[in-house]
Amino acid sequence: MANKINLDTSTRLDIICRKGDTFSIGLTIKDGADKQDLTSDKFAMQVRTRASREGANGLLITTNPAQESIDDGTSAPVLPLKNANIADASAVFTVDRGSNDSDDGDFGILTIKGTALQMSEVPSGRYVYDIQHYVDSSESQKTILHGSFVVNDDITEVGQL
Repeated sequence: MANKINLDTSTRLDIICRKGDTFSIGLTIKDGADKQDLTSDKFAMQVRTRASREGANGLLITTNPAQESIDDGTSAPVLPLKNANIADASAVFTVDRGSNDSDDGDFGILTIKGTALQMSEVPSGRYVYDIQHYVDSSESQKTILHGSFVVNDDITEVGQL
């Protein structure tokens, strides 16, 4: 009789988006039924050609570890990159950790965004991604989402507004 324990609690969520369109995904982060205060936590998302590619190899999209805090002035919202920098990526996403006031509508909401201009630089194709969550209060890091990341071709090309 084999015994095992599965510590992989990440959820598979395949994302399909369109080249040249604004990218935005909002995720409600909960512990049980309760939304979590995310304003001290850090996040990272990377899209790569293959999961086995490390560092700058295969990096297409990343969050920016130098992003200034855009919410309540606490620590930067993004985890650092390992063996890569944002110049290695076709697009750079920003992270918004929502509000620290549980009465606000964006409390517990993680939003990751990319502009239409940035997404126009990403080649169409099928890739892989994951999102990491670092909980500052417990110093724990977990992958919360993973899956395929498909960028479909766009037909109409428009200039920057």
